[in-house]
Amino acid sequence: MRGSRYSSRQPPSMLDFVPESDEAEISYVRPAVGSSYHPNSRTGRRASHMDIVLVNPQSDTMPPNSTAPPSLRPTDNNSRRPSLPASGQSRGSLAKINSMLIEAPITQVVNILKDIIEELKSENGDRLALSGRLESALSIIQCSELYTPHFQSFSQSSALANNRAAQDLVEGLMRPSQPSHRRSSAGENILSTSRPPALSDRYNINAGVPAVVSRCLEGSQAWDWNILQLETVSEFTPLRFLGMKVFREFDVPRQLQIDEITLERWLVLIEQNYLATNPYHNSTHAADVLSATAYFLRTERCKNLLSEFDMVASLIAAIIHDVDHPGRTNAFLCNSRHELALLYNDTAVLENHHVAKTFKLTLDPMNDANIFNRLNHEDYQTIRSNIIDMVLATELGKHFEHVNKFISSTRSNVDEPDRSPRTSQISISASENDDQELRTLAKRVLIKVSDVSNPARPRKQCIEWTRRVCEEYFTQTQEETERNLPIVMPTFKREVCSIPKTQTAFINYFLLDMFDAWHEFCDVPRVLNHLKNNLQFWDEMDRLELTTIEQIHEHAHLDTTEEGGTIDE
Repeated sequence: MRGSRYSSRQPPSMLDFVPESDEAEISYVRPAVGSSYHPNSRTGRRASHMDIVLVNPQSDTMPPNSTAPPSLRPTDNNSRRPSLPASGQSRGSLAKINSMLIEAPITQVVNILKDIIEELKSENGDRLALSGRLESALSIIQCSELYTPHFQSFSQSSALANNRAAQDLVEGLMRPSQPSHRRSSAGENILSTSRPPALSDRYNINAGVPAVVSRCLEGSQAWDWNILQLETVSEFTPLRFLGMKVFREFDVPRQLQIDEITLERWLVLIEQNYLATNPYHNSTHAADVLSATAYFLRTERCKNLLSEFDMVASLIAAIIHDVDHPGRTNAFLCNSRHELALLYNDTAVLENHHVAKTFKLTLDPMNDANIFNRLNHEDYQTIRSNIIDMVLATELGKHFEHVNKFISSTRSNVDEPDRSPRTSQISISASENDDQELRTLAKRVLIKVSDVSNPARPRKQCIEWTRRVCEEYFTQTQEETERNLPIVMPTFKREVCSIPKTQTAFINYFLLDMFDAWHEFCDVPRVLNHLKNNLQFWDEMDRLELTTIEQIHEHAHLDTTEEGGTIDE
């Protein structure tokens, strides 16, 4: 890496993570989002310089120092779910919580209380039975994770019991590790592939933007714009070029009080630390998430709710959210006893690493790319805590917690079927939205929707992104088999995988409710309709018993259905 203190060393393997610093001293750091620090522990031990606070949000929603400094405050089958609701049907937010296929404790309480209300209205309710049900509700509500479903209930869920692909996805993507009696050979924790050569030779900060790249960037504000074309014309460096265009649009140089040369150098540095050999988790994925994030930030709701500084934090979080991703899941790292899993105690391993790696690179004076250098301490801590919180929200282990909290915070007071789909307790007037908790929830869902937006892209892009992510999972499953590790997602054995089944399961169980709620929040019909059309497409491919990407390409007729049908903006 140009300008790096590691430039004289042998390049590590792709998945051997570079030590952060040989001479770094472990020291106490300011508690991050959801963390706490107590100088005197229950044992009476005094705090020391060896106290470390890991970045790991709990059930709270407020970042530290939740009151932003004045300059930064906002200024203004029977076993599976039907793919789509009935035409024209609009579900209220509370109804969406109750319809979630994986039930959280808060949902159980809501259902119990609703039943009691109905029985009380009937005047025939058994008071002793009602008392028992209230006690049950109180018992449930005392748990610490009201919005997070219990894994134990997954295998017992009728919705998941007969859908192997869905069960594999839910447990494989949300569990930190997989229980198994099998052990890896000799407890190895070194991943098998090699890191690509440094990308420095591809970049020339002073060379300007090639004409072919400029032409490709035209129309990049549209949802249907194809990031994969920019990947090709930019010679696999899309993040640098799209990043600068978006940074200028959102006036990031002024917000950070930094020159454009430093910003571009930082984008180059971050792009260098995405692994180009990953089929999916590479800098093109980061650029795609940035594109989606910027698209949502342009909506009236986001512009009125979020401050300019919130938007800057959101764009940076989108850019760095998967930096140095090894192309393996958290569960794989935990099962293989990887050094990162040991460092972060099997908790949001990758997400913690992405943030820590980014700030280490950014603040290293050898890289000359500190985009936060001109911020005062308070502003720096504010943007840092926001970036940390948003990146950690991308961990799927907390997916249902974040989505349920967002839905419950934006639901209408009266949950009526015929209400306006975007009516909520939130005003679109900026002066009435100085609500840090609400802004935090919105930013979490913003980056979550952007991170998994591939199934909501036009058909041709959707299929290509599906091919890439499946290839990454196929490779992981193969390595798990070779190393005798627990297989995180057996569905992704290349020889038996039905790609359409994996996509319908993922959309139904993870995406549909979240995208529906996000559309109700900020009015993005094109995004939601693409998702629904693609879900219908995958259902049809499954009905035709097509299982591979090659078979799907033969039957997809992408020249006529690429856009997924007529969709009103």
